[in-house]
Amino acid sequence: MALRPEDPSSGFRHGNVVAFINEKMARHTKGPEFYRENISLSWEEVEDKLRVILEDSEVPSEVKEACTWGSLALGVRFAHRQGQLQNRRVQWLQGFAKLHRSAALVLASNLTELKEQQEMECNEATFQLRLTETSLAEVQRERDMLRWKLFHAVRSPEWSLSNAPALPQPARTPCPVPRMCFSSAYLSPGAGKGGGGSSRSCVAGKLHLCGAEGGRSQVSTNSHVCLLWAWVHSLTGASSCPAPYLIHILIPMPFDRLLSHTQYTPFTSKGHSTGSNSDAFQLGGL
Repeated sequence: MALRPEDPSSGFRHGNVVAFINEKMARHTKGPEFYRENISLSWEEVEDKLRVILEDSEVPSEVKEACTWGSLALGVRFAHRQGQLQNRRVQWLQGFAKLHRSAALVLASNLTELKEQQEMECNEATFQLRLTETSLAEVQRERDMLRWKLFHAVRSPEWSLSNAPALPQPARTPCPVPRMCFSSAYLSPGAGKGGGGSSRSCVAGKLHLCGAEGGRSQVSTNSHVCLLWAWVHSLTGASSCPAPYLIHILIPMPFDRLLSHTQYTPFTSKGHSTGSNSDAFQLGGL
């Protein structure tokens, strides 16, 4: 028996149909053999073999009939197998479609959340922008108000530069500066012969030795350079103490004894001498 009723892969569901086909194939031994030999082949290959048998004139009609019933049973078997494969494919496609639907739902949910988040951010940005615009408008109003007040304050007749308070002037205090006089006996050409001894000339308020402490000059007798102040008080008539200007004067070697005969006569801011010594040396013509 080529077909078995208990075999679900044969494609037949009724036992009497299976028995009738087995009876037709059993009329010749080639029928069951043809079924068993070609059970694993495709329907195209089985059909090609059956065509060769039917076209062969030497093959008896019983063999042709038995092989034809065997080919019919194989065709039903192949159809059943293809149906099973198609069912499996359909099931796989259905599962794949469900997976796609699930992924689409997840993507739609994510898209909705992203859209809501973007809307919230957009609303927040709009709110912040409105606050900034409000603050800017308020600042501009304050600026315009201050500009208006400043404009009216400048245009007001009460505001004038003559009414502005004067700047405080620094206090000026007189300071006595010692005056230096030179003897003409050491500077004039006839000093050694007693010429011009009775006349006394003093460069008053012009040249003074620089005082180190207390208005006194500390210059050694061997020094050839004397630091002097330019006395500006007698020229400008100001009552304040002038700023000192250092002037370097080179004294030649023959006049070394000049420094030893220098007398210091301190003066007040009014130009009067405070010293009691009247024997100051006069400064002659150089």
